[in-house]
Amino acid sequence: MGQIKDVDINTQTLYQLAQYIQEAMHREQMLEQKLDYLQGVIRDTQQASNEGWQAIID
Repeated sequence: MGQIKDVDINTQTLYQLAQYIQEAMHREQMLEQKLDYLQGVIRDTQQASNEGWQAIID
């Protein structure tokens, strides 16, 4: 009986770890999407700034 309890605990622990990993991967994916978005905003802002300065110079 003791061995069955140990197996159940290990199975439960593995399940919890799998859930933690899945949640962490989801958070990482969301952060990557936010980073991609922010990089796009910065790129667009730099381009607009350069075009603005170029318009002033010309």
